Amino acid sequence: MAFTHSQPEAASGKRRISSALCSFAAALALPLFFFLTEIALHLFLFGGISAKFALYSLLFAVPAGLICCLLCSLGGRKTAVSILITITALFTLYLEVQLVYCKYFKDFFYWDLLRVAGAAITDFGKEAVGAIAANIPYILLLLVPLVLFCVFGSRIVNSLPRTPKSRIAAGISAVLLFFSGIVLVNSDDGQLGDRYYYHDGFVMSEGVSRFGVLTALRLDTRYTLFGHSIRQGEDDPPETRPPWEDVFETEAPDTDIPSPEETEPTEETLPETEPEETAAPETELPETDPPETAPPLPPVDTSQNVMDIDFQALIDGTWSDSMKAAHRFFSEREPTNKNEYTGAFAGKNLIFITAEAWSNAAISEKLTPTLYRMKNEGFRFENYFCSVWGGSTATGEYANITGNFYRKPGCLWISRNKLNKFTLGNMLGKQGYSCCAFHNHKYDYYYRDYSHPAYGYEWLAIGNWEKSSLFTDTWPRSDRELAENTLSYIPTDGTPFHFYYMTVSGHGCQTFVGNRQAANHRDEVMSAGLNYKNEDSYGYVAAQLELELMVKTLCDYLEANGLLENTVFVIAPDHYPYMITDKGEEVNMDILSELYGLPAEDIYTNYELYRAPLIIWSPSMKEPVTVKKVCSAPDILPTVLNLFGMEYDSRLIMGRDILSDCEGFVVLNMSNSGSIAANDNWLTDYGFYNSTTDTFTPFPGVSVKKEQLPAYVSYYNGLLQTLFRYSCFVLENDYYRAVFPNG
Repeated sequence: MAFTHSQPEAASGKRRISSALCSFAAALALPLFFFLTEIALHLFLFGGISAKFALYSLLFAVPAGLICCLLCSLGGRKTAVSILITITALFTLYLEVQLVYCKYFKDFFYWDLLRVAGAAITDFGKEAVGAIAANIPYILLLLVPLVLFCVFGSRIVNSLPRTPKSRIAAGISAVLLFFSGIVLVNSDDGQLGDRYYYHDGFVMSEGVSRFGVLTALRLDTRYTLFGHSIRQGEDDPPETRPPWEDVFETEAPDTDIPSPEETEPTEETLPETEPEETAAPETELPETDPPETAPPLPPVDTSQNVMDIDFQALIDGTWSDSMKAAHRFFSEREPTNKNEYTGAFAGKNLIFITAEAWSNAAISEKLTPTLYRMKNEGFRFENYFCSVWGGSTATGEYANITGNFYRKPGCLWISRNKLNKFTLGNMLGKQGYSCCAFHNHKYDYYYRDYSHPAYGYEWLAIGNWEKSSLFTDTWPRSDRELAENTLSYIPTDGTPFHFYYMTVSGHGCQTFVGNRQAANHRDEVMSAGLNYKNEDSYGYVAAQLELELMVKTLCDYLEANGLLENTVFVIAPDHYPYMITDKGEEVNMDILSELYGLPAEDIYTNYELYRAPLIIWSPSMKEPVTVKKVCSAPDILPTVLNLFGMEYDSRLIMGRDILSDCEGFVVLNMSNSGSIAANDNWLTDYGFYNSTTDTFTPFPGVSVKKEQLPAYVSYYNGLLQTLFRYSCFVLENDYYRAVFPNG
């Protein structure tokens, strides 16, 4: 009897063990799903994982899975299955989007991009399909968990633990794991450590590469909804540059801007030289009146470019701690000085072009003689760099126009209802200029129909412009046609004008198949003797020939109407050509290697890839001016404001006048490469700092005293963080309106 009685007890025990194992496996299904897909995506994108990333994935992804398990256990079977499939399907879709977007744009998808998602799919559908096709194996692998959940969803739901104790245990475990992750984040509190990128320095690429896509999604949602804030008690480093004589054993490269007296001699100016010693003449010459000498030049005004702002009154009248901190920062920030070029272009017409994916490889004396002349006969900026701000064209254009920078493509949308005090459209418009902005693509793309009027322009583009029908309907449209269709807007009554252009002909994919303008100029480029090995290298150059034709069209018209001598051109790219072909990453790197003359290996983390052209030219300039100072997009606006002699406050713009006597500083975000994103690098006139490797590489001819270098690096890392913090604050909190309530 004892034996027969033990059989059902043993069977019952086995069933309980089996049931417990099933419950345990079901409870782990979603945590494992989030954890393993995080690991898989990281491997696909970065080629490897670190122990720290795996730990972050465990501490942040597993709690999310446990919370989802709790949600599934609260409803009936059908409801639970629906919740399970919906959660896994949505997260899988998000993973796939991030995968394809990163492979194509070398950046990650933000919520901001939903505003243009529909237009992007319509306009760039072919490129999107190509990016998807190139990543089919990865896409299919990420779909495997979803398929398994669809097949076994009912069994998983039926086996979920539903007792109050199990739910409490899951909740406590989720909380403990999550806060353990927060503790780990805060423990890495170096200047560019995990704590910084989790909080104030959050950018999507760093969030994904450091903490995983799920955590980056949560942080992106937080900052999209609530923006960035300046926390009480944050200690902003002084921007006054400490003396670095103890750091560098040799002087920095010559970054002085030559004054007009220092340029090549002309009939009006001769170099001052010491006369050679000669023997005294044996006979005395008759006395004569001293020769007439030119009157001395008036002294150069080197006063500060500031406005009369009572910051103390602003601080006293402000309730917000963040706004008080901003007022204190800007009041203490060191301004730049006026110089010998202040007002050199005052009263002239201004044409400003943001050129799509433009680079030095697209400029040559044979193929682009107009651009070549401008680049070499105007201000010759030898160390201009084009940072990857995040979000492709939108953020590059924002930096060019506003002198500030932002790392999400929503910057144009956010700025629509803000006071954009110092933009050239607003500044010159107040001086009676006719200010128009033109684009040969859709007028509402990136919500430019809201942002550009806020920048002071009449905005005219495809869809809101009566001349839309005059464009040949190709992808992309012609930059030459863009210029032709705007000539009639140039005033003929003597009214000064300022035109802003956003081009599109150079848009990727710049191949003879993917870009119609490249195909149109195929014969010209193929017969120019460029000696490239890859056909798509020729395609890139061919696509950019439309910019040459655009600028030539404008110059020819202005010259014919006697206006060219009184016109200034400013031309800068929005970003480097990050996607020339859709034939795969390796091919794209080889093309960039050919175009830039750089090794293909690790090309995305080579700062030379981001060296770019900047043109500031007027035919009224008698001699070129070589500028060796490092500079970038935010520096364009204050430089032009000073050249046009306009009153502005240099403390309130993140960029600095390139022609002033301040030291150059460039924030250089680079494209994702290797196991971590490449943000927050920087250059000074002495060298390059790589934040990923925490190394400073001096420029040729500069030697470093290594024992003094940490203080130098620490100072500029702090400066970078401060500039980012307040650049975000200016945009998100309408700071200029707080300072100038009357506009």
